[in-house]
Amino acid sequence: MVGSEVVARQRLAVQTLIELANGSFTNKALMVEAGILSKLPENKDVLGEPTMQEFAQLLLSISSAFANSQFSLSSSRIIPFITHILESSSSTIQTKDSCLTTLYDLSSVLDNATTLATSGVVNFLLRLSILEETSEKALAILGNLTVTLAGEKALESDPMVPERLIEIMTWEERPKCQELSAYVLMILAHRSSLQRQKMAKAGIVPVLLEVALLDDEFLLGNS
Repeated sequence: MVGSEVVARQRLAVQTLIELANGSFTNKALMVEAGILSKLPENKDVLGEPTMQEFAQLLLSISSAFANSQFSLSSSRIIPFITHILESSSSTIQTKDSCLTTLYDLSSVLDNATTLATSGVVNFLLRLSILEETSEKALAILGNLTVTLAGEKALESDPMVPERLIEIMTWEERPKCQELSAYVLMILAHRSSLQRQKMAKAGIVPVLLEVALLDDEFLLGNS
């Protein structure tokens, strides 16, 4: 029924699975074994916001159960499906948040992080990272991807790096975003002299000094 082209059947099936998944790791595992990820709708354009929200809720429920295990991202549908929901103009912030949390859970497993990094999702996450409502979680996912060789290469080759990440470090009102952006840049700089040169040319030094001064003022103000 989840794979049905009839939206009413999809929604009924997804709502039922959400209830079955609630608080039950066994049921979530059985859903994955039964191929729930391969049954995600291929025709995503017909999905309305209520349906997208319910699918996002179900995927989040499943992914959170496997965040600390070697759960394999075996379905080729899940990444484009989640990306479609995130890109949809009709998706609410709550739905987008569920999708990003799902991607974060998946990226916490090393094999999945490599799969995500090679799927073309890095540029998409970078674009989300400069939007304040999605920045923190997008940067957290990028942090997980950066530790993989595939993620590192994808970031290094993206035209938005390092300028956009340096820009985020100037967001004084969003210290967590600053921290996550600095973490990604630190890993790239540690592994690549070319990236260090690009960062210096993009003006990272005065930004780092400004962030350091703000940290000192914060510490003095709380001492």
